[in-house]
Amino acid sequence: MNYPDIIVSTREGLQFLKESDIIACKADGNYSVMFLKNGAQHTVSKKLKDIEKELTPDHFFRIHHSHIVNLQHLESMKNGEELKVKMADGRELEVSKRKKTDFMALFKKL
Repeated sequence: MNYPDIIVSTREGLQFLKESDIIACKADGNYSVMFLKNGAQHTVSKKLKDIEKELTPDHFFRIHHSHIVNLQHLESMKNGEELKVKMADGRELEVSKRKKTDFMALFKKL
């Protein structure tokens, strides 16, 4: 049987998600918004730090206080004055200065 990796409570009810379907998560106060590869967005009643604890660290990285990205859905990186990542859904997100060194270290292995 194909069990969900994560179960989240939304305004509509419970959502059963596979980690591979999550592109990114964004903080929104005491809530978080999950962006999925099918284009859906779910506002969930959990703080981003609580969602982070439920996700597999090998696949997800917190690039900023307000964003967690699924490394499997990275499309490109732009290194300039600010480091930015482009996700599979087209959204461009900034990597915080504090997280930049740790984030870049992930790619030194390649």
